[in-house]
Amino acid sequence: MSHRKLFVSFTALLKAMRDDKVTEKDLERGLFYFGCTRRHAFEPGAQGDSNELEWWFFKDATEATATHQVLLKYVEKAEKDGRCVWREANQPNTYEQLNALLVKHGYSYNRDNGPAIITEPRTEAEKYDDAKHRQAIAFEYDNRTENPSYCYCYPGVRDRVAEAKIPLDVVA
Repeated sequence: MSHRKLFVSFTALLKAMRDDKVTEKDLERGLFYFGCTRRHAFEPGAQGDSNELEWWFFKDATEATATHQVLLKYVEKAEKDGRCVWREANQPNTYEQLNALLVKHGYSYNRDNGPAIITEPRTEAEKYDDAKHRQAIAFEYDNRTENPSYCYCYPGVRDRVAEAKIPLDVVA
């Protein structure tokens, strides 16, 4: 049996569904923390932003719409089940928000419900205890993973999940 899925890219998930790499069972069990906002996921292109449903990877609008509708059904269920977290439109994705989702579902470095994944560079962040300094530190490099950028990104999520040995397949 494959691991539970962690869906962090809306576009990658649409492609994986198109290619039958993600099943409805995966969607039923998966955790969702997309890079996009809820509004974009439910109405791609509605605010003049990109519309993945019109991109090249679907053979036609019928396939795109059908895939999107299946996805929305499972995202709505995940929201009700507490398996889906959204960022605010004016905020970037953060490892802290992803961590909260992971810990809520039992994924942790330790049995005391500590962080599931690395959220900040230990070397510098621990020296400061005020928001001004922590914000500046957020963009320093973290050489403990293949993707050294501390700023939230899909490869960073994949690296940190692997480093923590969390049994999730990241779809990014």
